[in-house]
Amino acid sequence: FAGCLAACPSKMQFAEEAAAKGDVQHGDGTTTSDYDAVLNSISTGWGHFKLLALCGWANASDAVELLAISFVITTPIECEFELSDSRKGWLTASLFIGMMIGGWMWGAFADMYGRRSTLIVSLLLNSSFALCSALANSFGLFLFMRMVSGIGVGGSMPIIFTYFCEFLPPRNRGFYMSFLAASWMLGSLLTAGLAWAILSPSECPRLDNSPTLAEQCLADAQRGCGFISEFGGKASWRVFVVVASLPSLIAAVGMYLSPESPKWLHSTGHTAAAQAILDRINASNTRDRLSSSSYETIALRLAPVPDTQVSRVAFSDALKQLWSGTASLFVGVTRRPILVLAFVWFFLCFGYYGLTLWLPEFFSRGGVSHHTDIYQVSFYNAASTLPGNILATLIVDHVGRKATFFGSALMSCIAIFLVLALNATIFSCVFAGVSVAAWNVLDIMSAESFPTSKRAAASGLLAAIGRLGAILGNLSFGEFGSDAPPPLILAGTAMLCASIASLWTSDKTLNAIH
Repeated sequence: FAGCLAACPSKMQFAEEAAAKGDVQHGDGTTTSDYDAVLNSISTGWGHFKLLALCGWANASDAVELLAISFVITTPIECEFELSDSRKGWLTASLFIGMMIGGWMWGAFADMYGRRSTLIVSLLLNSSFALCSALANSFGLFLFMRMVSGIGVGGSMPIIFTYFCEFLPPRNRGFYMSFLAASWMLGSLLTAGLAWAILSPSECPRLDNSPTLAEQCLADAQRGCGFISEFGGKASWRVFVVVASLPSLIAAVGMYLSPESPKWLHSTGHTAAAQAILDRINASNTRDRLSSSSYETIALRLAPVPDTQVSRVAFSDALKQLWSGTASLFVGVTRRPILVLAFVWFFLCFGYYGLTLWLPEFFSRGGVSHHTDIYQVSFYNAASTLPGNILATLIVDHVGRKATFFGSALMSCIAIFLVLALNATIFSCVFAGVSVAAWNVLDIMSAESFPTSKRAAASGLLAAIGRLGAILGNLSFGEFGSDAPPPLILAGTAMLCASIASLWTSDKTLNAIH
């Protein structure tokens, strides 16, 4: 770590380089420069750590909401709402349908109205409808609530990365954003841990002779086992859904107390507000821990942007801007990255989410030992991503985004095709461990590949395309039930396509974002 950080250019070096470019020197000793030069002159420290903790919690809360549904469908709700394999597929797909709509919609709004306010609304939408879904008394109502909750999740996930990357200098942007992406693991662990504690059923073997769902539910009720958990009984799934909705609410409160993206403020003409935020972050980073009044000042100041770069959109025109903004991504310099990354997002989500959301069902149908708790296995599965998160954090700024993604996606494909020779539990852990780096890097690549005026819209659209892949993958995998070979072949092929497509992406490692 020390060697990596020592090799990074110092903020003084960046300041000297900015001055050498012809930036305007003023009589008070300050120099006006562009945003990236000013950002490079700021130390990274406590101010960035606080933002990382907040954005990390928001990202983890999205993981909780997204993964919770895969545990809910193996609870008493299966009997209460008569969930067939097809219904389970539509239930998990409803969340992704909402995320597809939310990613496209909220991403564009974040470019119009700011990252912070859009994040707050999307997080509150997620939390409120997830909470209301715990009160649903029918399958249709529960399906609708989860879909609207997905609209909130779909907006917050891509905007979190857009928001955080705009506070970071290029020299260690990949390092910090890898930590942000790694927070997904914390959400996965939290979800699996909550499911283990709240939903874990008493042991109840399935009946022989392939009974219908109604017969199995009746038999479980008569024997007092199955989904009659120690915590909450038949209502345990409602307790779990309520608890799982709280992280998003906490994240919304934290985001309300955080600053707007200075990069977005500067690009929309609010230079003074952007400079004030950068000053606060620099003060927090350099403040003497023993003396709260001692801190360094920024020598470089933000230069005002031309009026042509200022974008003020009336709410009545927002829907029109959604269409025109989306269309503008497919012309000019953004055309190639949006097309290539859309292909990568689609196939990665198709294979990964289709397989991941299918695994708990596979486990519950005998994919793991009868004496092994499926929630325990899911917890181990989430924990197994730790090595991959650490590796991605250490190499992403040195090996590069493209090479890291390609290696991770290709290894994921190989892991899937080796499953026939492995224990199911071991396979799920290996797959999670090797695929996590691809996800971490893809989030970084998506945020870095577009200009500020289109960054959130592009990230949201890519996430929406990924959710389309996840929907199709989930519905396809759901049709196979617990029959293992077809889903595994489908997932492996999709991961291979994603790895090959990534070779056409542009690597922005250590480059400034515009």
